[in-house]
Amino acid sequence: LVSANYLPRELDLRIYQGDVSGIAKSFSLPDWEILSWKMDNSNYTFTTDGHGQPAMTFTITAKRYVGYYVFKFIIPLLFVVSMSYVAFWISIKDSATRIGVTTSAMLTIIAFRFVITTHLPNVSYLTYLDYIVLLATVTVFISLVLATLISYLVVVDQQKAALRLNRYSRNILPLVFFLALVVVPLLLF
Repeated sequence: LVSANYLPRELDLRIYQGDVSGIAKSFSLPDWEILSWKMDNSNYTFTTDGHGQPAMTFTITAKRYVGYYVFKFIIPLLFVVSMSYVAFWISIKDSATRIGVTTSAMLTIIAFRFVITTHLPNVSYLTYLDYIVLLATVTVFISLVLATLISYLVVVDQQKAALRLNRYSRNILPLVFFLALVVVPLLLF
C-alpha cells in the first residue's frame, strides 16, 4: 500500500493495534492455508530522486491446497497419456486401431487444454501445472508419431524394425514421461 500524493512528513501510516475491522475475525482464502502474515511501515522509492513515499508493506506466507488440481486435472491427464500408450500393446498389424487410439488421445488432450485454461490464471510464465500439460501434450504427440511410423514400417514390410520400435516405445516412452514429470520440475521450480 503506497501513498502516491504525500511525502513521509505529510502522511504517517500506522498499524492499528485495536480490534481488526472488517467482516471476518481472521484472514483466509479459499484453497489456501495462511501460515503467517505481517505488516510493516516503510518508505517506497519510485525514482532515484531520494524522495520516498509513505507505504505499508504486507507480507503473507501461504500454502495452497493442491487436492482440487490433482483430482480434477492431473490424474485425468495421466489417464489420457496412458491411453496413448495402449497403442503399443495392440498388434502392429492393426494400424487403424493403433492410430485411432493415439489420435483420440491427442484430440482429448487438445480439448482438455481448452477446459483447463478457463480454470487457471493468465500468467506470462509456466506454472507447474502448465509444465505437466505441456509435457503430456508432447508425449501424446510423440505416441501418435511413433504409432504412425510403426504402421508405415509394417506397410513397407519392415516387420522386425516395426516390432523393435514398438517394444522400445512401449517401455521407454512411459519411463521418460514419468522421469520428466518428477525430475525436470525439481530443476525448474
